[in-house]
Amino acid sequence: MDAFEYGEDFPLFLDHSRPMFITAFGKKGSGKSAANREIYKAYPGDKLAIDVNGHADPGEDAEKITELTKQWPAPVTMPGERRKRRNLHYVADPGSPTYYEDLDRAVQMALLPKDHPVMLWAGEAGELMPNGRGGSAMRRLLMQNRHYRTSVLFDAPRPVWLDKQVLLQSNLIMLFEMPDPDDRKRVAKATGHDPQMFERFCLETWDRGPHWFALIDTDARRGEQLWRCAPLPISETTGQPSR
Repeated sequence: MDAFEYGEDFPLFLDHSRPMFITAFGKKGSGKSAANREIYKAYPGDKLAIDVNGHADPGEDAEKITELTKQWPAPVTMPGERRKRRNLHYVADPGSPTYYEDLDRAVQMALLPKDHPVMLWAGEAGELMPNGRGGSAMRRLLMQNRHYRTSVLFDAPRPVWLDKQVLLQSNLIMLFEMPDPDDRKRVAKATGHDPQMFERFCLETWDRGPHWFALIDTDARRGEQLWRCAPLPISETTGQPSR
C-alpha cells in the first residue's frame, strides 16, 4: 500500500478558511488527545472545548463556563474596541440527570449563528454519541456541516463506538495504536481502502515506536491519502499536512 512518510518535521497547517473535521483514535496514552490539544490551542478564532472528565487542558486563556446559551455568546465590547476571540471551556457533569442533553446543547452553541466560525473540540467523543447516536445538534453537525462554519476535533478510543458519519465527514483521520482489528476494518471500509492492506499499513506504522500514527487525508487524491507519521513535536503543531 502506497504511503508517504513524515519524520519529526511533520508540517501541520490547518486551513482556517473552511470548516474541517479532524478525528483522532487510539488507546489510552497513545497520543490522540495530545495531538488534538495542540491543534485546538493553535486555532486563532473562537473555540469551545467540551470536557467530560476535567482533563482537557484547553489553554491558559480558556474561560470556564457553566451556563450554555442557544448560540455563541454575543461579544461585549466598548465602542471602538476590537472584538477578542474567546476560548470557552465547558466541563460537563456526568452525574447530572441532563448530562447528555447538556452535551448536545454545547454542540448547538458552537453551531450557531450559522455564519460564525468556531472550532469545537470534543474529547471522549463517544460521550456525545451514546450507542453511536447523538442528539439533534450533533446530528445536524454530522449531516449538515457544510451549511455551518464549525470546525471539529473529535478524539475517542474506538471508531466503532461513534456514528459512522464521523469518519465519512472527516478531512483528516489520525490513527494512533488501536488494538482491536474491528476498529481498523471500520476505518478502512469507511475510507475506501482494502482492509487487509490497511491492516498491514497500520501495524507497520505503530511498530515504529510509541506515538507513531497513521494519517488519512481524505481530501487528497487516491494513492496520496496515506501518511506514516512520527510522534508530533508537541507545542509546535498547527493542523493539516501540506503537500
